[in-house]
Formats: sequence, structure tokens, C-alpha cells
Amino acid sequence: MENQNTQNQSQNQIFTTNFKAGQRMFFLNMCEAKNNSKYLKITESKQISDGEYEHHGIMIFEQDFEKLTKALTEAMSKVDLKEIAKKESKKVNKDYPNAGLAWSEEDETKLEKLFKKGNSTEALMKVFGRSEAGITSRLEKLELIEA
Repeated sequence: MENQNTQNQSQNQIFTTNFKAGQRMFFLNMCEAKNNSKYLKITESKQISDGEYEHHGIMIFEQDFEKLTKALTEAMSKVDLKEIAKKESKKVNKDYPNAGLAWSEEDETKLEKLFKKGNSTEALMKVFGRSEAGITSRLEKLELIEA
């Protein structure tokens, strides 16, 4: 029965996206009901123990989309997105001091050697002071992993 419910859910999904915020994951699914009306399902998921997740969801129906858009626009107008981006940039630079800097040939050689020895991405992030995306993209460029 669960498989059938999953299949039915995916059949009525028009669009889906998600994003991670700290320890939580948010899923946004635009769906279509049997009567062809649309609704937005927003689900928050967080891990509460190994392999166990807690989910909370809300549904917003199409007659309320305009109200939702207006409320979100009003709420977002109260924050300075440029200031938030600056704070995030400072945090990234603190966590990954080499983020955005050019890779030297010496670092690329060292990265290749450590990767081939079986070091994890997390370990490589610490060694090179770079983000996961930075390590991954360099491994792809060096053709050590597929894009």
C-alpha cells in the first residue's frame, strides 16, 4: 500500500525542490489535486536519531497563493539580504580560509595523492581549508571523480 501511495503522490506533483537549513531539510512540492486545483505542500524534516526523521508539513491551497506571496514579500522586505550574504561570506571564510583562492600545482598534487590514498572529502576539506564544493570541483577538474 505504501508503494501505491508513493506512486500516487509522485503522479500529482508538478514541481519539487528542497533546501537545507542547518540540521533541517525543507521540501516544497507543488501538487495538483484530483479536481485539478493546485496546492503547495511544505515539509520540514529533521533527523532525530540514526535513520529516524521527524516530519512536519503544511499545505497551502491555490486560493491562498496570492496571500502567501504577499506575506513572504512583506516579511523579506524587512531583512537586508546583502547583509545576510556578507555574514555568510565571513562564516565561509572563517570555516574555509582558502575558499575562492587559486589552487597551486603543489596543492593539486597533494590533493590527488591524498585522495588516491582514500582520504574522505571531509578530511580533505580540513587539510586544504576549502568547502566540500571546492574539493569536489577540483577532484572533477583533475578527473579523479566524475561530474
